[in-house]
Amino acid sequence: MSNELQRQHEDMKTAKEMLTHLKELYGEQSRSARFEVSKRLFKAKMHDGQSVHDHCLTMIKDLEELEKLGVKMDKELQVDLILQSLPVSYGQFIVNYHMNKIDCTNAELLNMLITTEGTLKSSKGSILAVERASSSKRKSNWKKKPAKKQKTKNKPKKEASKNKAADKGKCFHCNVD
Repeated sequence: MSNELQRQHEDMKTAKEMLTHLKELYGEQSRSARFEVSKRLFKAKMHDGQSVHDHCLTMIKDLEELEKLGVKMDKELQVDLILQSLPVSYGQFIVNYHMNKIDCTNAELLNMLITTEGTLKSSKGSILAVERASSSKRKSNWKKKPAKKQKTKNKPKKEASKNKAADKGKCFHCNVD
């Protein structure tokens, strides 16, 4: 405490009076600091290509700073804030996290996300190769002409029906040709 503050508090008889006076002096600063940190935390979004390690460390630092400023947040809300700040590419991880009802600390979540980031980066290369291969198809704008029918001699229908029956063979059900 500085000498000036000590002189201001010499006349106060109880610690409660001193604490109240200090809150009046410095309470607005902590309120505005809380606002700035919470705004930064709730608006945080990780962009594709950004390191999940750096992003999560920044968020964990902001969460710890809020705790120092007196904001009480349970661990589930902290994890939810980190998960909602992830890009769409982490959607499968988020679904698995909720489906398996994983309970972990922020540091454990960070390690899981780093592992997932490595998996996403390795699978992204094969996805791009597939996209390139499928995009190389040429599209044609012309239509094929229908094939011309060849003229055939008209044969009597009776002979055609007899030949068809002979070609088919005996009926398996009634043994008739």
